[in-house]
This record gives sequence, C-alpha cells and structure tokens, in this order.
Amino acid sequence: MNLDKPVVARVQGHAVGGGAYLITSCDIIVAAENANLIMAEIRTGQCSGGAHLFTIGRQRSLEINLTGRPINAV
Repeated sequence: MNLDKPVVARVQGHAVGGGAYLITSCDIIVAAENANLIMAEIRTGQCSGGAHLFTIGRQRSLEINLTGRPINAV
C-alpha cells in the first residue's frame, strides 16, 4: 500500500506477534525504554512470516525470526 504521508508507530510495553508486524511495517518507530518486540510464535514452532525484513534489515529480521528472543528498544 502506498500512503502519501509517513506512518509512525508509538510503542509502549510489549509488541508481540501481530503487534510486532504492525510496528515493523511503519516508516518510523518511536519506542519507550521498556518496549520489546517479540515474535512469540517462533517458540511454538510456527512461522513468523518475516514481514519486518523491509524495515529493519535482513540480519536483524533473521535474528527475530530464528531465535524468538525479545528485542529491547534501548
């Protein structure tokens, strides 16, 4: 989808699963110090899909998709 204006995500607390997809598809992410991005479905053997590949880069995306560890905002 092409939008005329940038989309900004504001994150406070945890962004888990679908919430992580939403924020990583935004143009700008503003996160509180306690914010975490977690792809929890990895821990249950499900595929996360890798939607964040476009905004956060290949290496960081692979880290999130393959390990399932929380990624801190700070």
